[in-house]
Amino acid sequence: MRSERFGTGTYLLIGLILAGLVGGGFAIGYALGVGRGGVVDEALSEIAAGSKNEVSIDTLQRAAIEGMLRAAGDGYGEFLQPDEQRGFTPGVAGNFTGVGVWLGTDSQDRPIIGGVFTDSPAAEAGVKAGDVLLAVDETLVANLDSYSITELLRGDDGTKVDLRIERGKTEQTLPVVRRSQLASALNVANLKGGVTYLQPGPLVQGVANSSGKQLQDNASKGVLLDLRGNPGGLIDEGVAFASLFLEGGPVAIYKERGQAPVTLRAPFVGDGVTPLVVLVDRDTASSAEVVAAALQSRNRAVLVGSRTRGKAAVQKLVPLANSSALQQTVGEYRSPTDERVDGVGIEPDVKLAVTLDRDAALREGLSVLRGLMQARSTLEP
Repeated sequence: MRSERFGTGTYLLIGLILAGLVGGGFAIGYALGVGRGGVVDEALSEIAAGSKNEVSIDTLQRAAIEGMLRAAGDGYGEFLQPDEQRGFTPGVAGNFTGVGVWLGTDSQDRPIIGGVFTDSPAAEAGVKAGDVLLAVDETLVANLDSYSITELLRGDDGTKVDLRIERGKTEQTLPVVRRSQLASALNVANLKGGVTYLQPGPLVQGVANSSGKQLQDNASKGVLLDLRGNPGGLIDEGVAFASLFLEGGPVAIYKERGQAPVTLRAPFVGDGVTPLVVLVDRDTASSAEVVAAALQSRNRAVLVGSRTRGKAAVQKLVPLANSSALQQTVGEYRSPTDERVDGVGIEPDVKLAVTLDRDAALREGLSVLRGLMQARSTLEP
């Protein structure tokens, strides 16, 4: 997350659970005349009083503000009432209490388990990445957003929650007992031939450091980096994570209207030679896309999978009257070679069908990686 570097307010890379309000901004309602007899207030009052269908002022205000955002081309912006503002989760900074999964969607836009932390309650209960999530306890989740589902999955340490899932053509209910976990936990495996499989969860504080230690301890001959279903997180953490595989240099470019572009550079020199394949899919988003774009555009890795989500936008939370807030898109991140990611996504080098199952995609990635490793070995003296 970037803060104070590009002006006042709190800035967020989309995909991250949103931070609370911090300073900056001005009351948009005041600027437009809302609350002081302006044309917007006049229209709101007239529609609320005279419309054939009963409608509340709150509903009309939301529609008006979100209509302004759409008119500005802001597809992510929202008007948030006080009870809708998503708190800055402790998981972004260090740990959380829950079941140990992150969420994604399948080709039918159904909520799925995007990934499962190793040694988590979910892993112990038998939950697997790719499982379609049908219900949390008695609450059906098909029409809920990821924030709402996440809130259902969280709870006090030691409490039980039932996850109803669909795997293949079978439905089952898996009881899971919540507990406190590190949000920076990783899934790491040593595979045949010196391959290290590395799957980070959301890019929260500490993930780059933990990943660097794992890579150093494994002395890999090849790395398979799995960013499928990764919702991203903190931009600084994404830049640091990408730097693990780069020998310095640019990682991303930040662009904001009316401001000079800012190039974000690797904070340290990483491993720029070990063969690297990155698995991506339609749920690779936010700072995970920043990582993938950096490694692809600098010819450091081969990307395997399907086109990524295309959410590399930066938002600012602006406090409004009555403790409400405006969530406004103010900028975007691009690749080090200035290729656009937001609204476009990243096309992988080796394209796989969106409907290909996870294990088959993993085998394809391993096949590409072993090819890179073989090619490198033939070039070595």
